[in-house]
Amino acid sequence: VAEKKKAKIIFIGRDEACLVCTNLIGEYQKENASLALAAVNYLSQRDGFKLNKNKIKKVFERAKFPGRFDIRKINSKTVIFDGAHNPQKMEAFINSLIKKYPNKKFNFLLAFKKGKDYQEMLKIIILKTVVHKIILTSFFVENQDMINASVDPVEIGNLLNKMGRDGACPVCTKKYEIIPNLKKAWETILKEKELIVVTGSLYLVGEVFRLIKANK
Repeated sequence: VAEKKKAKIIFIGRDEACLVCTNLIGEYQKENASLALAAVNYLSQRDGFKLNKNKIKKVFERAKFPGRFDIRKINSKTVIFDGAHNPQKMEAFINSLIKKYPNKKFNFLLAFKKGKDYQEMLKIIILKTVVHKIILTSFFVENQDMINASVDPVEIGNLLNKMGRDGACPVCTKKYEIIPNLKKAWETILKEKELIVVTGSLYLVGEVFRLIKANK
């Protein structure tokens, strides 16, 4: 793509990414911050403007990205929100999740936008974490020319059943519940004792945030 666009490529090494001090949780957040810093540094050299390193340092130390490894206490429950919406982002999130909460069981509230590789994301969740329960739901989006933009949760449930039959996930068929109504799904998962994770789509996270705000 870069060759076609006649663009310059700059590679950021892992050692350089680790140099970024950020308040954000998750190794992938450090990588994202490093990319942003590299981009603005390149632009400053190209366009001849100076960077205020002290201001940049303060911004990174105070930065907060709602919906990306966003840990909140709701009804005395620990809930982790992350809008991971493709396999790469999901794997990065799950790796950081199990690193922060080793040997823990998780309850997942999941919904995926149509057109996304939800099959691969689901496999990452199932194979890498200790799942206590999965609630499959949906979200309704009217903006940006999208209506009913989420994958039918029944379709996702069928995949979990198939994974169970194929032996890829022997306990899958016993651990999930389909609750298409997001409000009801959210109220249901909040009753669980184990850690709660809301992921699969930024739209899902945004809709749950609206539910939380409405109940305040």
